[in-house]
Amino acid sequence: MPNWCYNNLDIEGDVEKLKQFAEYEEGKFFENIMPLGEWEYDKSLEGWGTKWDVDPHHCELDEDSKVLSVSFDSAWAPPINFYNFLQSKNFVVYATYYEPGMGFAGVYSNGENREYSEFDDEFFESVDGEELDGCFGIREELEEWDDEE
Repeated sequence: MPNWCYNNLDIEGDVEKLKQFAEYEEGKFFENIMPLGEWEYDKSLEGWGTKWDVDPHHCELDEDSKVLSVSFDSAWAPPINFYNFLQSKNFVVYATYYEPGMGFAGVYSNGENREYSEFDDEFFESVDGEELDGCFGIREELEEWDDEE
């Protein structure tokens, strides 16, 4: 059983393409956008950057801002290769992620991935740290773990 990585993704671009992205079969969000064909472990890791395809919890298109917002859980890691693929197709990609089991979080923006594994005061006072904590409640979760110990 994998650790789950929580992801929030915003894709900005052509509304008609984003509409197509939003019309995926259950459990085939990545495959709808970046087809790899028959599932193979190595092919999925190389193609998407994670073990399995995903089934989003939330997928909403704002046609006015031309942004598709998606939330999903991926196995072990964020799908950075998938984000790079979208970026290469002239979409603006912004994503946040948090993997509590292995203790890392990050922000992917315009082809740059900034990953963090030290959740100290300096992190929480940074722009990325404030955003990631706001998205995923990292500080509160860490405090709960400390209280349990």
